[in-house]
Amino acid sequence: MNWKEQIRDAYNWQYVQHVFAQDCPSPFTEAIWRVSQQEFDSPKEVQVVIDADDNLFMNVGTASYVDFPADMGGGMKLPLKCWIHTHPMGKAYWSGTDMKTLKTWKPFLNSAIVLGYREHHTWNKHSQEMKHVRYAHTKTLSNPFHPDNAHLYEEE
Repeated sequence: MNWKEQIRDAYNWQYVQHVFAQDCPSPFTEAIWRVSQQEFDSPKEVQVVIDADDNLFMNVGTASYVDFPADMGGGMKLPLKCWIHTHPMGKAYWSGTDMKTLKTWKPFLNSAIVLGYREHHTWNKHSQEMKHVRYAHTKTLSNPFHPDNAHLYEEE
């Protein structure tokens, strides 16, 4: 399965809404992040645009840039539901280029997400809110008192 098929396979609009409502990743955004990290010779920016008809338009850039063309493959229907892209070096933030893209596309764009390592940054047109979220990493131990886990309880 190629990288675009992996992303299409994980797509569900409810998963995108979940990112905004629950401040956590979804199987869809995790698939986009995984592709940006693992499917190319090195980590690359991956972009996914969801149009008004739930069609996905995708492209890949370099490690630090992905072009936002007016039409990635033809037939994009406005308004765009969401623009999602990765920052594969790990930090989720709105770069200067991202801010220019948001400003240019604001009349035709409802929401946007930039993905980083265990974090994302969102923008919502209706609330005019930008939010940065970091994900907690949790680990469940089957036997927390096993001698192999003693280091977890040592005092510093």
